Amino acid sequence: MKLKEILNLFQEHKILVNYQGLEENWEFKGKICTDSREVQAGDIFVCIKGLHSDGHNFIDEVKKKNAAFIVGEIPIDEALPYIQVTESRKAAALLAKLYYHNPSAEFRLIGITGTNGKTTTSMLLYRALMELGYCCGWIGTLGYYINDEHYSTHHTTPDILELNQILSRMVEKGVKYVSMEVSSHALALDRVYGLEFDYCLFTNLSREHLDFHQTMEEYGSAKKKLFEPTIQHKAVGLINIDDNFGRKLFEELKSVNAYVYSIGTSDADFIIRTEHNHLPYSTTGNRFSLQTPEGIINIRSSLLGSFNMNNLAMCAATLNLMGFEARQIEQCLNIAKPVKGRFEPVPNDRGIKVFVDYAHTPDAMENVLQACQDLEHKRILCLFGAGGDRDKGKRSLMLQIALHYANAVIITDDNPRFEDPDAIIRDIVAGTELWFPWWIIRNRKEAIHSILRLAQAGDIVLLCGKGHENYQEIEGVRYPFDDAEIA
Repeated sequence: MKLKEILNLFQEHKILVNYQGLEENWEFKGKICTDSREVQAGDIFVCIKGLHSDGHNFIDEVKKKNAAFIVGEIPIDEALPYIQVTESRKAAALLAKLYYHNPSAEFRLIGITGTNGKTTTSMLLYRALMELGYCCGWIGTLGYYINDEHYSTHHTTPDILELNQILSRMVEKGVKYVSMEVSSHALALDRVYGLEFDYCLFTNLSREHLDFHQTMEEYGSAKKKLFEPTIQHKAVGLINIDDNFGRKLFEELKSVNAYVYSIGTSDADFIIRTEHNHLPYSTTGNRFSLQTPEGIINIRSSLLGSFNMNNLAMCAATLNLMGFEARQIEQCLNIAKPVKGRFEPVPNDRGIKVFVDYAHTPDAMENVLQACQDLEHKRILCLFGAGGDRDKGKRSLMLQIALHYANAVIITDDNPRFEDPDAIIRDIVAGTELWFPWWIIRNRKEAIHSILRLAQAGDIVLLCGKGHENYQEIEGVRYPFDDAEIA
């Protein structure tokens, strides 16, 4: 990787301001770092302004380590090998792209964004493509997969250096398709900048992450960034126009390579059709047809819940856009199994239906509680909490939704993180009348045992919030904890 290549790439993306103390024929052989503690002689250090610290404050420390050069956004006076850019995060992304030889261009990359449905939709696509005989990768909330091998990560979408390293590893393993969750944080923080997406999917938008984005407008703007490749005519977009934000997004993209799906809109590219006098979702799963430009795809899936109808429809539409035949799509989606922690059934011998779900937003809780109502049941019992150091405004909304759909509710701890758990509970119950049958049991294990003791044969017990997570985070420590195992 030569300095001239780096400068040309920065110029192409219009982020280069100037550089000093470097010769254009210089060749770089070290690694790229955004953490000053990891820098060794010959490395590149990129100064990132984070939420809690600023990499520019560590320039003197890095200088003593004999870094090859430093990339930052501020001008410096001293004679130090330095490249000044307008946006350090984009610079780090481009350096990683160059260092790992642009791995995302070596396969077909599918990016899925939206508040709800990212994990299930992306995982269903990954499994479908594996079923169709392709080497595949998947990146998301559960970590990442290269074919059948699972690896852990710290974020839904890893940071840009780790992400390019993962993608490079996938290239080495012969991967042909990668299905990837793309979070709003990743988009806002340029973690996927420079990746070459072939398909960009939007599921829905509802209240979430306002602790980070501040407003729904900012949240929506972050989601829209995924579709920049579509605007540039390099990718295919697929958008749910039954969602208000989705309709607005399509209005901005309809002159380019974007398609839409809908349950009721007659002029959509992909239309969900249900059989006469038959609910598309029932106690046995989802049954519907997807009308496509090429014909009909018949879905007969055991996945429960109307939200999974949308997830399945988006997968079927995407596979259709990729060129697969209806028969192939039906074959792989009709055998799809639940994704871990997404309306995942937990077996028991008491005649109770127990489900574990990751629902931790008002909209997600409403979706999964509506799915419970569609199932045969006597009562619905719901357990949930709210994560600490996250959007406080959604907490009381989640309780109102639980009270609307459930016959009894237990409020407990989720991941308090560094926030006072009692303060979280106060936010949840603020303004709620005391007459309804609900209890507060802070200890989550005791709360799960209590709601199971309360349940009788024919009841549904829904454990919300943690889903696939196998830990509970308290004061920066992750303690082993798994809702499904305890249930």
